[in-house]
Amino acid sequence: MKGDSVFETEAAKEALASMSREELSSNAEWIALRVGAKAFALTGIISAPATYFAIRRSPWFRKSTGVSGRVASAFIPPLFAFTFMAEHTASRLARPDAYETFVAKPSVPVHRQFKQMVDENPAKFLALVGVPTVGGIFYVNSKQSHLTFSQKVMHTRVMGQAAVLAILSGVALYHMLESLHDEPHEKKPAHA
Repeated sequence: MKGDSVFETEAAKEALASMSREELSSNAEWIALRVGAKAFALTGIISAPATYFAIRRSPWFRKSTGVSGRVASAFIPPLFAFTFMAEHTASRLARPDAYETFVAKPSVPVHRQFKQMVDENPAKFLALVGVPTVGGIFYVNSKQSHLTFSQKVMHTRVMGQAAVLAILSGVALYHMLESLHDEPHEKKPAHA
């Protein structure tokens, strides 16, 4: 796909170049539908034969999936492609100014994006990292058959608290090092 972003389509590019704002607003749905249908067809060309091949050649796939799983394996990828491309194109055509502002964002280094995300919502970051960590700890503890369920929960709680404290300490250390790096270095006078 060509254009000024990864998911820009030729149809959207042509429409933006040749139509007025009013025409764009009134035709955005049809253009988006056409783009979505094309994405559906192209993805379906791959997912339907791949699912058929998996049913024919993989005993594990045949055994592990029922009719609904097989239909979903063939149908969900094209449905996602249709929805994603149609929505992206419709948004692009309906509000070109907003899209240009979004696309024209300056590139920010990954460590700055990380710091900004943690600064804006530290509880969300802690939940995004801590919950899977504690879940993984519980999963590992659940494999220990010599422990009772309450002991597994207690071990998970203790190790989970240690993990969350380690995460918090790591973020605090990162912020401290980042702030030291950002401060201008002052020259101290030498003692005589």
